[in-house]
Amino acid sequence: MSLPPAAEALATDRLNAVDAALPGLVEAFWVTGSATSGDWWPEVSDVDFVALTSRVPTGDDLAALAAVHVPGGPHVDGVYVSDLTDLPSAEEPAPHVQDGVFATGACGLCTPVAWLELRTRGVALRGPAPAEVVPAPDPAALRAWLLGNLHGYWSQEADRLERALADRPEDQPLSAVGTCWVVLGPPRLHATLVTGEVIS
Repeated sequence: MSLPPAAEALATDRLNAVDAALPGLVEAFWVTGSATSGDWWPEVSDVDFVALTSRVPTGDDLAALAAVHVPGGPHVDGVYVSDLTDLPSAEEPAPHVQDGVFATGACGLCTPVAWLELRTRGVALRGPAPAEVVPAPDPAALRAWLLGNLHGYWSQEADRLERALADRPEDQPLSAVGTCWVVLGPPRLHATLVTGEVIS
């Protein structure tokens, strides 16, 4: 699978920056998300990645990564993992970049769906194909997470939206980004529940 040239350039630029700051840290670098599903839009979409590191990042490593991932410009968002047999969950700390901001706390990018998407759609800029090394998510754990997210986050989001719309003037337009997020989010999870695949 090929990447959109602009997305590949952004990911390669970020990988090169990490290599310059921390030679030898990144053993494998995989692009995932919209850039691998045919749904990437220049200057709109971010570029998602998962980087496999050669060691658990030290404090100095984390400081260097924070200096590489400076907010501003196109978002190249992702997570650094050091052990593919023990991938972090959303509640566990992991070095990651989200919305262009580097952090080391709980990582909302680390979900069973993200690992499934990496395994089935990830594109290697360095290292083996993800399908060769990334373990398949446990089906029961994947289903439990999907149902939990639908009944938790998305139910709360629906309640919040209903209250917000009740107080909103009828002629006030809705945010295009917000509308896409709310309208397309739950059906994507449902599709994964039914098919076991991740759709764009």
